Amino acid sequence: MWGRMHGLISLEVYGHLGTRTGDPAKLYHAELLDLLRSLRLDVEHARHLGTPRPST
Repeated sequence: MWGRMHGLISLEVYGHLGTRTGDPAKLYHAELLDLLRSLRLDVEHARHLGTPRPST
């Protein structure tokens, strides 16, 4: 669980996501929701709390 999110954050910090995705926030949010689903946690509640902001 930690490695999954840490890996994604590391890719973003070191600039490796820019070439793969136009909106890293959307990717992070989708990964977080998928992680919650895999843990059988309440995804619908989390979906409304953490809507990613548009990147500037």
